[in-house]
Amino acid sequence: MPIDTTKICTKSQKGFTLIEIMLVIAIMSIFAALVVVSISGVEQRRLMQQRDQLINDLNVVRLESNDQARVYALMTTSASATEPAGYFFAEYTLPQADKDNRGVDKKPVWKAVDSFKTRQFSDGAFLQVRSMENNNQTGAPEGLLDQKSPDLIWFGNGESKPVRLQIIFNEKPVGSPVYVNSIGMVSDTEQGIL
Repeated sequence: MPIDTTKICTKSQKGFTLIEIMLVIAIMSIFAALVVVSISGVEQRRLMQQRDQLINDLNVVRLESNDQARVYALMTTSASATEPAGYFFAEYTLPQADKDNRGVDKKPVWKAVDSFKTRQFSDGAFLQVRSMENNNQTGAPEGLLDQKSPDLIWFGNGESKPVRLQIIFNEKPVGSPVYVNSIGMVSDTEQGIL
């Protein structure tokens, strides 16, 4: 039997060319890059919202401290296996006499303030607090400014310990630092302009 060559030549081949496959891979790569940028942008926005919440909390605590003449401090928490890092506010309570009434324990006592919520950061983020002064603060109750005292304290008389606060995420700063000056004002610059 003779072979009919017209049928062999007209039969179309099925499949993709190398150019078509490369074009599909390039389009998929572009979409994957857009998704990654979008996801990282969401995390950055979330961290900036947490920074704004921190600024709002600092202003509320400053006003509350001045209005009520109470000594408040910012306390940071470290990340654990079950909880992310965060912060809360504590109030200074006067040292109490010991059980035998032999004297007063000079160690400051800090108790969490229930009216201020404990805040938590995103996983991988924490708050870095650095003091910006030597411990020669006037108007501070005795024993408040030892080596173990919190870095940020509002003294209830309009004064505070000046500090620089920075949210860190994956070893990189989030936004600009936040400053609290010696009169308790919160700002984005060291000079005190918000």
